[in-house]
Amino acid sequence: MGKKSILSKGIEGLLQGNQDIIVEKNETIQQPSIQENISPKAVDLETKTTQLVKIDTLEKIKNIAYWERSKIKDIFEEAFQDYIKKYESLNGEIKNRK
Repeated sequence: MGKKSILSKGIEGLLQGNQDIIVEKNETIQQPSIQENISPKAVDLETKTTQLVKIDTLEKIKNIAYWERSKIKDIFEEAFQDYIKKYESLNGEIKNRK
């Protein structure tokens, strides 16, 4: 649809043009189902979580991230991975809850 035909129809022409675009975009987007198509071990999946952290601990983490030119999430990830390795070396492989 050209600019002249949209503008000559006024607001209804603009709205109709936007609906066409939205429909086209929705038809082309296909989200893969994590359970069906992607193995959690095959891809590093991330999720958001909320944890309580002492203010001084968080400030130190932020400072480390700043001086290392890293993201805070990467500092936490490294700390979590180190803790998991230490735990598994003492207790063996971690079993799933289910």
